Amino acid sequence: MRNSKESICGDTLHLKNQTTTAITNFKPQQPMVFAGIYPSDQSKHVALRSAIDKLVLNDSAVTYFVSVWNKNMALNLL
Repeated sequence: MRNSKESICGDTLHLKNQTTTAITNFKPQQPMVFAGIYPSDQSKHVALRSAIDKLVLNDSAVTYFVSVWNKNMALNLL
């Protein structure tokens, strides 16, 4: 695995030549809390992204996606 997003909580890991049985009746997590998180200063964007990646690595229940908001889109809505 190169990224924590390649597996989900409940995946069965084993050696390449070893056979094993997977855990049955394991349900995927359902998101319960939604938040929009933005850096206080645009220059801290990379640090925020790094901190969130570390959180996701330590807590498999946390999922996130990056949304892109264009200032021109906001002006078009007005």
